[in-house]
Amino acid sequence: MANMEYCRFRNTLIDFRDCLHSMEILISGDGQPGEELSRDELQAAAQLLEEAVNFIHLFADELDIDTGDACDLVDEHTDTHRHVMHLMSSQATTEEPT
Repeated sequence: MANMEYCRFRNTLIDFRDCLHSMEILISGDGQPGEELSRDELQAAAQLLEEAVNFIHLFADELDIDTGDACDLVDEHTDTHRHVMHLMSSQATTEEPT
C-alpha cells in the first residue's frame, strides 16, 4: 500500500530504520540462521543506498553543504550495486521465487 501524503515521511522513516537495523545485523554477522537476505533483497538494499545518497545530495546541494567522504563512498552509481553485493555476498541466500 502506498503511503498517504500526510504520513509518507513518518512511515518511510520507520521502515528505513528497520532496514538499517537489518543491514547492521547482516554486516556485523550477528544475525540468526534464516535471517539472511535473498539476492532480490540485496539488490533492493543497493538501490535504497543509492536513493539515500540522492536524498542527501538533494538537500546538501540546496543548502550548500559539503557531504564529504561519506557520500563519495557510494557516489559512483554504476558501482554501488557491485560494492553492496560484494560486501554482503557471503550472506545471500537463493533468489526469492517470483
